[in-house]
Amino acid sequence: MIARLVEKGVIDWNSSIADIFPVLTPDGNPAAKITLSQLLSHTSGLTENMDDADFAKYEKSGYVDCETARRQRLSIAKKYLNAPLLAKPGQKFLYSNLGYLIAAAMVEKATGQSWGRLIRRQIFATLNLRSAGLGPPGYAQTPGGQSRDQPQGHMPAARTYG
Repeated sequence: MIARLVEKGVIDWNSSIADIFPVLTPDGNPAAKITLSQLLSHTSGLTENMDDADFAKYEKSGYVDCETARRQRLSIAKKYLNAPLLAKPGQKFLYSNLGYLIAAAMVEKATGQSWGRLIRRQIFATLNLRSAGLGPPGYAQTPGGQSRDQPQGHMPAARTYG
């Protein structure tokens, strides 16, 4: 979806944090130079993930309401873009889920639309995907209780479903 927006000239691979969010990072902050391309190629220098408390808050309400998720992405972006980077932008491959979250916030700012609405309109509707959705995997009711009915993401080994 982001590549389609780049093709349309809505945003550029070289758009930086400072270009899209000029007030998000103070002068001299190296994160201001991080580009959309670096966020998506894991060369931004950002840490791998947000902390557990931020993730729990994001996961709890982030998928329910597009506008709530949009505000949360912006808040998380501000927090982690103002934290120390693990490497200079563009210098080292460091896997970062935060890169995707911040790229989504950049696209939301550039388009004026939430990530959820963009995905639904540009991907789900275009491809006529009627059962696709956003958020964590779903559950199916079984005679013995709930069980996961979709692929699972990364989860702590102690967390079980059944």
